[in-house]
Amino acid sequence: MQFYGGGIIGVTGPAEQLDVLTEQLHVEYEIGRADDGSVDEVAHSANILVIDTKARLRASLLAPHDTDMVVKAITQLVGYYGT
Repeated sequence: MQFYGGGIIGVTGPAEQLDVLTEQLHVEYEIGRADDGSVDEVAHSANILVIDTKARLRASLLAPHDTDMVVKAITQLVGYYGT
């Protein structure tokens, strides 16, 4: 996650738990494996899900993303829901 900079939190855990979460959020993902069985890559949608500190989905920002629109949307969400 260092590639994306600070403040981005990735989701990790056992596949069974990830599947429960991704089904609830209507998100698909696929794990690519190297010849030795290790995780090579994880393919997923480019949507940004905004989840608050109480684990509630507050918004889904659909790709493609325009920086100015993302900033505007997050600012509006913070104004509506608070921090």
